Amino acid sequence: MKRLSLLTLSALALIGTSPSFAAALPEKASIGIVNFTKCITDSTYGKQEQTNFENVRTQLNKTLEDLEKQLGETQNKLSNQEILDSLSPEAEKELHAKLKSLNDEMGRYQAQYSQILQQANMQIVQKIMSQIQKASDQVAKKHSLEVVLNKDVAFFFAPSLDVTDEVIVQMNQNYDANSAKGDKK
Repeated sequence: MKRLSLLTLSALALIGTSPSFAAALPEKASIGIVNFTKCITDSTYGKQEQTNFENVRTQLNKTLEDLEKQLGETQNKLSNQEILDSLSPEAEKELHAKLKSLNDEMGRYQAQYSQILQQANMQIVQKIMSQIQKASDQVAKKHSLEVVLNKDVAFFFAPSLDVTDEVIVQMNQNYDANSAKGDKK
């Protein structure tokens, strides 16, 4: 298996250096590079989606905090000997059942919390990626670029290839245009 991989890599290296393969490449490809993270943090779309995510997270945190408060109060009652002495055996049993129920509920909420945040994050990334793709396409057409790449796929690129700021401007223009359409409805 290792030998096959080595042979494949050798063959690809030979193909890449052959004159016919090199002749098939354009003399100078016009390339643009986009910083995905900067598009998220600096564009209006990205900021809006970050705000939406924080709102979801805040709402979920509030629910968890309320549940933690109830759980803490119940645990305090069960650890206070004076309170336990004043309770009937049935009431103490109910308090233990309530503690178990709250612990179970906390476990379910924590699992759901993690899942909901992960899904929300994936949706946000997909939405923003769609907007970045649209804006990148518009910038590429404007500047006759053959390809626009995410900066994360390049080990190095000349700063002159960076079109991130233009993509962000285009994203903001697209956002404003979509907002204006939404206001007219």
